[in-house]
Amino acid sequence: MRQRFGPDGRGASVSIEVKPCLRGRRRAVRICVRDNGAGMPESVRARACEPFFTTKPSGRGTGLGLATVRRAVELAGGELTIESVVGKGTNVSLVIPARR
Repeated sequence: MRQRFGPDGRGASVSIEVKPCLRGRRRAVRICVRDNGAGMPESVRARACEPFFTTKPSGRGTGLGLATVRRAVELAGGELTIESVVGKGTNVSLVIPARR
């Protein structure tokens, strides 16, 4: 977000949406986190959930955030997807089976 909006973040936007959905025939919950930041090129988006992958300078990130989230979602029987457009922003969507 700082890349696109600067250190004060004026104009930056992050939204979170939680909705029930179906995954096949099973009830699930979809959580979408969207921002209007710088977006990611495909080369970064494709690796964003790899453990220890980061685009931040040394000492500013471990590259474990999305890897940890993806693994937790997969262990719950769900899935994580990332859509991103450079200059427009990013949408991270988690679909997690609902408990009965």
